[in-house]
Amino acid sequence: MAHYSLMVDYDTCRWFIPFATVNFWTPLNDGNNIAGLRSNGYDVINFGAGNANGVTQGMVGFGFRSRVHDKVDLGFAYEIAMIRPYGLTNNRVTVDMCIRF
Repeated sequence: MAHYSLMVDYDTCRWFIPFATVNFWTPLNDGNNIAGLRSNGYDVINFGAGNANGVTQGMVGFGFRSRVHDKVDLGFAYEIAMIRPYGLTNNRVTVDMCIRF
């Protein structure tokens, strides 16, 4: 699986750091974990679909981060699929926490 991403952000203030992102996944070979499976799970879960080799899925997302502590950021993003087949990740909301040490 090849996974490649690009993200740009802009620090407006500590509490609001907007960003835009694009993410892509490309299986590098077919899997055989579950016979007859027609869709891969991409970054959600990888079942090893038998016909996913070379099928790229891409998403574009928008969101923001808040620096709630000097070493802790909380983030929120909404992502939508931009390449067919959409698969499991047609659209989604993600929440994350980054801890720096």
